[in-house]
Amino acid sequence: MTTPIAFTADQRNHIEALRRNLTQRTQRLITTEYGAADCGQQWAALCVDESADTLVSILVGPGVPGDAAVMAPDGAAVAPGSEFPEAIKAARFTAMRGWRALRRAAH
Repeated sequence: MTTPIAFTADQRNHIEALRRNLTQRTQRLITTEYGAADCGQQWAALCVDESADTLVSILVGPGVPGDAAVMAPDGAAVAPGSEFPEAIKAARFTAMRGWRALRRAAH
């Protein structure tokens, strides 16, 4: 079994700042769920609270090139291996694109 690599305090601070930014931009409560995969990777999913729709996920750990990977809601790799600050930027862009798609689907 692989030992999980957890998000550092600095990475969690960046994720929390992203969550607050997305809450402000969408005017909806965005929550962060943390978890671990069986292979030792850690993930953080930013979700729209009222619907539990995932806007974006950030993945760190074994097998992830760079500091982090960013995944779209459908599981597609948006930024498969990035330094963490770039991953946060990609996550913001991906989350807002996902938010616009959710809004279009609702209308």
